[in-house]
Amino acid sequence: MRIVAVRRCAFLYFAMLCMGASSGRAQVTVSGSITGLVTDTSGAVIAGVTVTATNINTQVNTSTVTNSTGLYTIYSVIPGTYTVAVEQAGFSKFVREDVVVSVDTVVRVDATLKVGPVTQQVTVTGAAPMLKTDKADVSLIVSERNIEALPTLGRNFTRLVALAPGASYNSGQLFSHPENAGEDYRVNINGQYAGNSYRQLDGVDNNETIQGLSMVVAPADAVQEVKLTTSDYDAEFGQVSGAVIQVSTKSGTNNLHGSVFEFYRSNGMFARDPFSEPVKPASFVWHQFGGSAGGPIRKDKLFFFGDFQGMRSSLGGSSLYTSPLQAFRNGDFSSLAKTNPIYDPMTGNPDGTGRTQFPNNIIPPNRIDPAAAKLLALVPPPTDPTKTDENYTISRPGSFDQNQFDSRIDYDVSSKARLFGRYSLFRSSFFTDNIFGPIGGGPPVGGIPNSGQSSTQSQALAVGYSRTFSPSLLTDVRFGLGRVRIDEYQLDKGLNTMDNVGIPGINMSTIYTTGSAQFDISGPASSFSMGDFGLPFLERETSIDVANNWTKAVGNHSFKWGADIKKAFANRTDKNGRGDFGFSQNLTGNPAVPGSGLGLASFLLGLPTGYTRNVTTEIRQEKQWRDGIYAQDTWAVNRKLTLTLGVRWNYFSPVFSGAPGSISNLDTNSGVALVNTSSSKYVGIEPVHNEFDPRIGLTYRVTSNTVVRAGYGRSHAIDVYGAQFGTQAAVYPIVQSQSFSQTTQFTPISFTLSEGPPALPPLPSVPANGQVPFPDGTFMVYPGTGPFPHTYVDSWNLAIQHMLGSHTTVELAYVGNVGRDEWSGRDANAAVPGPGPLNPRKPFFNQFGWTQYLLLRRAMLSSDYNGLQARIQKNFANGFSAVSTFAWSKSIDQGTFGTMNWFDMRSDFAPSDNNRDLVSTTSFTWELPFGPGEPMGANAAGITRHLIGGWSVNGILNLESGAYFTPVMGDNSSLGSPTVTLRPDRNGSGEAPNPTRNLWFDPTAFTRPPPFVYGNSGRNILRGPGFAVTDLSLFKGIKLTEKVNLEFRWETFNTFNRTNMSNPATAVDSSVAGQIFSTAAP
Repeated sequence: MRIVAVRRCAFLYFAMLCMGASSGRAQVTVSGSITGLVTDTSGAVIAGVTVTATNINTQVNTSTVTNSTGLYTIYSVIPGTYTVAVEQAGFSKFVREDVVVSVDTVVRVDATLKVGPVTQQVTVTGAAPMLKTDKADVSLIVSERNIEALPTLGRNFTRLVALAPGASYNSGQLFSHPENAGEDYRVNINGQYAGNSYRQLDGVDNNETIQGLSMVVAPADAVQEVKLTTSDYDAEFGQVSGAVIQVSTKSGTNNLHGSVFEFYRSNGMFARDPFSEPVKPASFVWHQFGGSAGGPIRKDKLFFFGDFQGMRSSLGGSSLYTSPLQAFRNGDFSSLAKTNPIYDPMTGNPDGTGRTQFPNNIIPPNRIDPAAAKLLALVPPPTDPTKTDENYTISRPGSFDQNQFDSRIDYDVSSKARLFGRYSLFRSSFFTDNIFGPIGGGPPVGGIPNSGQSSTQSQALAVGYSRTFSPSLLTDVRFGLGRVRIDEYQLDKGLNTMDNVGIPGINMSTIYTTGSAQFDISGPASSFSMGDFGLPFLERETSIDVANNWTKAVGNHSFKWGADIKKAFANRTDKNGRGDFGFSQNLTGNPAVPGSGLGLASFLLGLPTGYTRNVTTEIRQEKQWRDGIYAQDTWAVNRKLTLTLGVRWNYFSPVFSGAPGSISNLDTNSGVALVNTSSSKYVGIEPVHNEFDPRIGLTYRVTSNTVVRAGYGRSHAIDVYGAQFGTQAAVYPIVQSQSFSQTTQFTPISFTLSEGPPALPPLPSVPANGQVPFPDGTFMVYPGTGPFPHTYVDSWNLAIQHMLGSHTTVELAYVGNVGRDEWSGRDANAAVPGPGPLNPRKPFFNQFGWTQYLLLRRAMLSSDYNGLQARIQKNFANGFSAVSTFAWSKSIDQGTFGTMNWFDMRSDFAPSDNNRDLVSTTSFTWELPFGPGEPMGANAAGITRHLIGGWSVNGILNLESGAYFTPVMGDNSSLGSPTVTLRPDRNGSGEAPNPTRNLWFDPTAFTRPPPFVYGNSGRNILRGPGFAVTDLSLFKGIKLTEKVNLEFRWETFNTFNRTNMSNPATAVDSSVAGQIFSTAAP
């Protein structure tokens, strides 16, 4: 299956800034600090010196004094631009201007005092310090200037996360999906899964509780700056193995400022997708509009900021897919007689031997199941009937609308206390059609992960209070409350689609059971899916987060300790009450004839090879504690060396529920389902209390222009689904469940399409001990019993940074990590490969008589990452700034969400699915030097000065090597284990001499292994096409008055119209093996 998505787009922007030329630096909750050493001209330290930092926008100042070793640190400095003054009787006053403090950073400002009257002043201007001398983390600051100026698709600042060294882009991670309606752009960091990054908004946890997405994605106009930490986090941060992403929103200053904007985009300038030609995509129109305002309520004391952003769009898209040929719909497969002969499953033996081929490879009309024929009538015919596969192109409209706003108040209670509060609201509605229409279903059009009609609402409340008791003792308290509501329904909701096509026993007149089931028809030719799965999807999430941090300075030590307490709640169902039918080629195949059988032939005969459904009647609530406490010491050993030593303790409770009978687990030792009771709330899972995270950091100032940093840290992560969060309330016996599987790979399940599934068994009553006998034929997702460890990652880094001139630094770093106990899932009841019936080879058949698929989800995988990362950064000066990064790395694991061979997981240890060996990014902003006050055209007059001045160019260049992929056998019947992926034998490199979209790799280098043997070909042995995209923007600013600016913007994405192709079809026994059918989204 390959789905085509739009690959190039162009923007025409219009924006007007009003009520002030700039917002300046605003007050935010998360702070940085300023540190330094004060000496006299002989180099002797001076104790008792007063050091004062004054915010240039709010005039709020904070003071401290140097200790006996001449060191000082000003804590809890609100990010912004400061003037630092150093004063001592008998010495001239020292002033350092334009000191920029960012989120969670330490800025060094050393001072040398000269003997003289204090009325004399030595002022240092120019570039702010760029070397990171007192903090060992590997991080990147994305400034307000870059957030506003760099071209980002959808004006979404989260796309700038990809600028961090160690970040790798994977096509499809940005999508308009009900669970990600804010379009949180997720990248993998240092080989770690994107969902294991930790997100903060104004110092408050901003992770939604299940997928690890941002609960609220703030508009670009509301974001002050972003800090991305990719290695050696402080002990303060937990629940992370990827990046710590700290976002700070703007607030008011002493000057009233604001903006209004309108952005427009259409597909009038889109390049045609080469795979969906000649179909023209449906109309695509995108409007984004809004504004912001901030200023003083009470000058120097109380400030406000608010913003609104709306978006209206029609999401026209096109797709390339497979629709069965008319001859195939009639049962005529004579054109495939040589490559894919089909056999009558009603003949021969249960193991598939001795079967008779259908005469001329044609199924008689009287053998075609009436329900199958009616279902195929819902599928439109191919638009290119000359092809068997990828022969149907379609263009359909969609829509995606958003409204969001933020309101914020900052209050300087006194010189020692600050208070802030923010409320954010996001709402969206989304519609995407299916490839075969609302009744025929199938995948969504245009590459969107889900089709259907949905609405999403997210709310986030944040409150922060900081208190300075003395220059050496301070604390801050933060409270966060977040809520997410998602409602997504199938397009044929309310229709008895299955009754109408003649499949009884499925539609039962509830929102969970109306509409169509899903039908997955395998290949090796004319493979496709129709119907709908996983809807309705209903979710209610709530998270409550309370954090308290303390800082105490004692001599050259800075001690920090605190706690972060979070409770997560979720009510969720994404189960398909209509069920999922599978149709494999084995049913109409012959084990003695390679390539025989067709999933479509099995479908026409109305003989499913699998069926699973879960019918929800009530959505139950799950809860989980996610807590941590930490302590850390930052020790300035001497003038050159700083050590950071910390430890964190994590506690992630098992999932529980306040109402008995609401969650379940499977005990495979006793064969019962464990249901929560008042005396057993964790259903057999033992809490883990020994998850400690040591953190060590070192910085050494080799010279005034060179610093070496090193660090090590362990971090535990909650992982996707909260390590089972969001699933235990939607399994047996909480919901009604059925799972039917084959007794051999060549026999159907116990009912035909026209007969429909048997009636659902009634839910059993739960006894006082919570132990319910677990019957055969019941689907289950379960975490298992006993201790439940969580993912942990040990990471380390060694970096050297050197300053070139006043504005440029270069940095080279080695970054590595190992991940253990990583979350995954597997079929715990998979048949061991071998001959004969399947059930006797299933682990739980002889013990409990279980034949069904049992999905075990828990810690079971591992990963390794090693990377060389380089960065050159030029801070903004003379109208130009740039950051260029490069990473040469290797990430290896056993699979992102599951392994291919559960019986030998070591054989799957290979390059990660998300691994890109080489990644380079470059971003720049350039105010062109023309017009008044500039080197060129400074004396221009009249219309000329308005035409040549105010221009700027900005851009992002992203280059990545290809993603890895694995050649597989589409037909795995020779293995004798249906739920295990079969890899082939490798007889050559498999690389094509001159790879093209029509043949990217050589499938003839792979052959089917002997029966019941796993092939010798490895996982992820080949690489797909590389990725390159350039985004550019051109701005023209016009100064209307002293305080009002008008700006026009033109932005292009994939400016040079490069076709970035996705990976090829990987089934080596398929007729389209090695061919590419879709593009990678920019």
